[in-house]
Amino acid sequence: VTGNTTVGGTLGVTGVSTLADNIVFGASGKGIHLGVTSATAANLLEDYEEGTFTPVFAFGGSTNGLTYGNKVGSYTKVGNRVHTSGIVQLTGKNNAAIGTGTVTITGLPFTVTNNNNAYAAAGLRMQNITFADSPSLATIINSTTADLREITNAGSVTTLNNGNIAADSYVIFSLSYQTDA
Repeated sequence: VTGNTTVGGTLGVTGVSTLADNIVFGASGKGIHLGVTSATAANLLEDYEEGTFTPVFAFGGSTNGLTYGNKVGSYTKVGNRVHTSGIVQLTGKNNAAIGTGTVTITGLPFTVTNNNNAYAAAGLRMQNITFADSPSLATIINSTTADLREITNAGSVTTLNNGNIAADSYVIFSLSYQTDA
């Protein structure tokens, strides 16, 4: 079949086939069923996306008073799972202009689902950031921001704030989470 030809019904293809172009579905919500011989919803690949985003630090929601060496992120979204990675690296911090409150990385490409059974996982490499103790983590709850926290030796979870971050702090991260988008 060549050109703009519409084929209806079941198309049987055997052997090795090559397409010269992309497959485009005529309606949203359509996709490819993988690994099955019948159309089961659990095996429908209907959403795949790759892209970039710009992660930045925020203090209590404010991004004022910060300069960056790097702020680069990329993502892959397969169905309702988002996998991100990136770096946020400061080269300057004007304490007079910075807000107060929890330090976050903002600008994630999709909102995390508001589902108590959905969990986010993060791998973090933090440099030039001070902690009372050492284990660190990021939490994401129904937003596009990751709160930076630490687990103290006593077992409590505390949020990081302006005093924990230096003018040359950086975070290299890998975050995976579920979205409703």
